[in-house]
Amino acid sequence: MQLNIESKKIKYNKKEELLSYSVSNAKIVKNSFGEKKIDKEKNAKNKRIDPVDAVINAHITQMKIKTEEPTDYNKEMEDYLEKMGWN
Repeated sequence: MQLNIESKKIKYNKKEELLSYSVSNAKIVKNSFGEKKIDKEKNAKNKRIDPVDAVINAHITQMKIKTEEPTDYNKEMEDYLEKMGWN
């Protein structure tokens, strides 16, 4: 996922405030097995990373399905926000 973002294979609307806020709160950490995951600073209990986590889960699901159709992450985010009652 990190490589896909850095290589600009994944694009997102940086003007989307909730997603941008959660991206700024997220960091990549490794567990004792060397596996990467998204987390936030230990003293940042009130900062949210849920939207970033949801995007990563959707991306991994997309990769497992291996569909040829591109995913419109802005639409997916709008749908997610609507379902959560945040839109």
